Amino acid sequence: MSTNLRIFLQENVAQKEDQEERIATLEKRYLNAQRESTSLHDLNEKLEEELKNKEAQYKLLL
Repeated sequence: MSTNLRIFLQENVAQKEDQEERIATLEKRYLNAQRESTSLHDLNEKLEEELKNKEAQYKLLL
């Protein structure tokens, strides 16, 4: 194998590994953002339910 071809292949392998690392990092960020979004959605639903209950209690006091 010629030296130029060997260098070319090594560079391609290095680029592929770099891209795979970037993809893995982006996947982790995506999954973390998805978990955070789900948690915030659940918290929002809980707070909305609490607000409804407090509004109902307030109306009973009037």
